[in-house]
Amino acid sequence: MTTALIVGGGIAGTATAIALRTVGVSSVICEAYPSGGEDTGAFLTVMHNGMAALHQIEADRAVIDASHPANGVSLLDASGSQLEQRRIDPPGRTLTRAALYRVLQDEAARRGVRIDRGRRLVDATAGDGGVRASFADGSAAQGDLLVGADGLHSVVRGLIDPDAPRPRYTGQHVIYGYATGGRGHTAPDAYHMVCSAAGHSSDTRRRRTVGPGGSPGSTPPN
Repeated sequence: MTTALIVGGGIAGTATAIALRTVGVSSVICEAYPSGGEDTGAFLTVMHNGMAALHQIEADRAVIDASHPANGVSLLDASGSQLEQRRIDPPGRTLTRAALYRVLQDEAARRGVRIDRGRRLVDATAGDGGVRASFADGSAAQGDLLVGADGLHSVVRGLIDPDAPRPRYTGQHVIYGYATGGRGHTAPDAYHMVCSAAGHSSDTRRRRTVGPGGSPGSTPPN
């Protein structure tokens, strides 16, 4: 059986492993961090196209069970008055990034995918027998192919193309946090985006979003 070494145990890495498993390709996920990402990020929304992709690999039910519906976006001014209400149609699903990590990792493991934690890639070489990956702890692994799912500062990307463009700061800020208390006069199952004092809804530097239960979170991906 063909074996893929997948570098990165986040959303892309685990979904890739599950997808490969459905077509008979074995995978080993090599995750740099020793934990399962329980403290990673805040809220995110998986939109309809993402849920459709998860449906194709029969992983959507687990995500639905761990999430809340995302049916709309409320745009509010600095005083809390509603400026506009937009529907999300078809609806998405909102959950914490950590919950999505956990669900997909559990689903991958349930299907027989091995997840090796604490293995940070430092080098990889290709030969007639496939690819050999070397890790910071001195260990190595052999596979038929290497999949890079190791995020923004990808080591795999640099190995493939040392001259590849580096990530650059775009000037945007997102503040995450959790708050207790009631929702107030807000729509259920909606993101609540508070604009800057100037009331400019496209000013992403000064807005915040509120997820289910009144918890500030991240702007829903398009």
